[in-house]
Amino acid sequence: MSAAHSATCPTGGLEAIRQLLALAALAPSSHNCQPWHVSLLDAHGHPHADPGAAPNALVVGIDRRRALNALPAMQGEMHISAGGFAAIVLNLLRLSGWQARASLLPGACTTQDDALEPLARIELGAFDPGRRSAGLAALAAALRRRCTDRGLYRGSFALHDTMRQDVLPHSLADAQAGEPWHWHVVQPGLRYDQLGAFYRQHAMRDFVHGPAWRETYRHLVFSGTAQPRDGVGINIQSLFGPMPAWRRCLHRVLLHPRLLGALGPFGASAHVGTQIERLIHSSPAVIYLSTAASHAQAPCRHLLAGEAIARLWLAASVSGLSLHPLSVALQHPDLRARLGHLLGCDEELLFIARAGVPRRPANPALRYRRDPSVFCSPPLAAGPAAHHRTQE
Repeated sequence: MSAAHSATCPTGGLEAIRQLLALAALAPSSHNCQPWHVSLLDAHGHPHADPGAAPNALVVGIDRRRALNALPAMQGEMHISAGGFAAIVLNLLRLSGWQARASLLPGACTTQDDALEPLARIELGAFDPGRRSAGLAALAAALRRRCTDRGLYRGSFALHDTMRQDVLPHSLADAQAGEPWHWHVVQPGLRYDQLGAFYRQHAMRDFVHGPAWRETYRHLVFSGTAQPRDGVGINIQSLFGPMPAWRRCLHRVLLHPRLLGALGPFGASAHVGTQIERLIHSSPAVIYLSTAASHAQAPCRHLLAGEAIARLWLAASVSGLSLHPLSVALQHPDLRARLGHLLGCDEELLFIARAGVPRRPANPALRYRRDPSVFCSPPLAAGPAAHHRTQE
């Protein structure tokens, strides 16, 4: 570690990093699988070993043991999740007073652990508490407020007004001329009705797709308010509302992949499309992100799309809005093509969600998060709480 770096790190610098990573872990991820991993490195690129000082670099990547992989499209979703997390880490560091510079690692797959895929490296320079920004408190508040609410919505949505609430001022990549990301808004009208009908017809695809549903089922939590041991997953009550223990047990049986596979479209999945259409029609808008065809194969596009999605999601949270991704249509090539045609979009679709103000507040007891002590290497000491929570 350089003398300048060591001298400017506050006492307990590593604990300060741990606290920022705990905040960053409030980022969204598919199925709330939280696939990210952070490697802490010293000045020589070795695992950081000084408990009294901050590391010289953080390498953010995907832990393949936690990543979703039932469908090819899940690789892109995992990169989107990790990209949003990495962008939040960078912003938390810089707004806290660190000199931090990010570089993306396209195609980097070589680590000492074959299960880890490095995606972005954040170099840490000097720490100056005088550079601490008021934006830090705003970002922390947005992270704690952000939720994936799957219930009914109300209110209104204005993309321009929402984007003005940007709490991620720093980017993983240098600004480029011709921003490749395009946000679109669909609001009630003919196309909106067609979108609802599309999801009514196709939303059950994951339920009847064996590998995809087995993977989803592994991430469902059927407990009441008890926290899952690994701090991941989606509580069944976040999907279907509060329910007593006997109904949670019934759902555990009815949604089991073997039973669902046997019943097919005549089982519980038969009602999914109708319910999704109802949720869409309760929402003031559906938003989606696309990228130009010239950028569709660019390295790291999913990482940077994750940053764009995190930026909008957090801005929506500042405005009291929530998002509910409608990802099934992007996970299957035929549905993706049909959706693009319906929307009149000839660009690559990267994200789609309904947006609005939740009609009911989320239950904080159903919010799960892993602590940095379990997603960093070398392992960090656990914080006051074993898991940090947010609605997924």
